[in-house]
Amino acid sequence: MIFTNKKQIPGLVANAISNQSAKYSKGDADISTTQLIDAPIQKILKGRHADEIVEDVANMLWSFYGSMGHAVIDLMDSDDLIFKERRFSSSVAGWAISGQPDYYYKDAKGERVLADFKFTRMNTFRDGVKPEYVKQLNVYMYLLAQNGFPVDRLEIIAFFRDADYSTDEIQIFPVKMYKPYKIKEYIEKRVAMHRLFADELIAQAPECTPKERWQAPDRYCVMKQGNTCQTGRDYENKTEAELFLEELKTRYPDDVYTIKTKKQKNKRCENYCSVSRFCWWWNTPEAERPDTHNQKIEGVVIN
Repeated sequence: MIFTNKKQIPGLVANAISNQSAKYSKGDADISTTQLIDAPIQKILKGRHADEIVEDVANMLWSFYGSMGHAVIDLMDSDDLIFKERRFSSSVAGWAISGQPDYYYKDAKGERVLADFKFTRMNTFRDGVKPEYVKQLNVYMYLLAQNGFPVDRLEIIAFFRDADYSTDEIQIFPVKMYKPYKIKEYIEKRVAMHRLFADELIAQAPECTPKERWQAPDRYCVMKQGNTCQTGRDYENKTEAELFLEELKTRYPDDVYTIKTKKQKNKRCENYCSVSRFCWWWNTPEAERPDTHNQKIEGVVIN
């Protein structure tokens, strides 16, 4: 990876960020937990273009802050602690999968708890625990169980960097646990998908899903014929926009109104993906990009 420093971050800090990034390793595994739950094209492109990827240290600041926050784990110790930040691996469908859970301990009731720390903003948990966090912790739980460490409860301990006086800076969120056979089935499907699209006979891996591209749901607005500006606000639900349109038709029967669909941006592709310049989908003209994730393809695991 090639690091740049366009915003002229102090050299010592820039050096620390690049060193921290270079230290990461998934061990001897074929795939890490975070790679497993992510889009295959991400792992493929990062592998193919490892020496060509350009990343500005300013774009890695939040990740760096998270790494700094994880330093507190080194200070955590108690009689209930079993282990912290230990890497585990297990073989599934011929691939070795690895993961490094944050904290594994026994609570006051004697339950074995797997805890993961997130150093983030409050908005991250606005709608509850993100699905990728649920998948991540359940895969960790599977890896621990395969190595003789059963888990009774999953939780996320969130440190909010933007909390104010009215909000707790640290909150605990319970994470849904899936049955062992369901987790194994999920892992097997993800491994099969990653292996399939990593095959050299496959011309190109499928694009990321809208969620993996961090694309918000489409929004809808009402336009008056002849106007360049929309009428009213954006609606996340098309039905609400239709109700507003009917209201306007009743109030102004001589005017003509239509509903416009406003496609949302792919935030990850635009600002945060280090391999977007190598991605066939992102470099295809927007009007020509396929939308395979909204098609039902029998026998192919996409999401």
